[in-house]
Amino acid sequence: MLSIKKFDAVVPVPLHPTRVRERGYDQNLALARSISSFVGIEVNNNLIIRQRNTRPQSRLSDIERSSNLENAFGYNNSIQSDIPHAVLLIDDVIHSGATVGGCVTILKKMSIKYIHIVSICG
Repeated sequence: MLSIKKFDAVVPVPLHPTRVRERGYDQNLALARSISSFVGIEVNNNLIIRQRNTRPQSRLSDIERSSNLENAFGYNNSIQSDIPHAVLLIDDVIHSGATVGGCVTILKKMSIKYIHIVSICG
């Protein structure tokens, strides 16, 4: 069983601001907030940023998904302190793993040691 106590933050996979405006909400942030309230760990939606608006992954093949996300994620340069040691990364759907893989790469560059992934559908 996963010990919730060892995590410092709940981190949603970020959507590009354009996509949030189109949808009217951010489903990953909503899921992260729900999980946060249940487990008592704060949401940190400022660690990873969506640098580029990509095509929707659901319409792409597995190979296209990886190339679609190249350089799509980055880290927030303004955060110098309060980098969590361990995070729960939240994504609504995992198909090929390209999206969470891109986020994990960024989190590792930030020297986050423990990254666990939570998804509603996979």
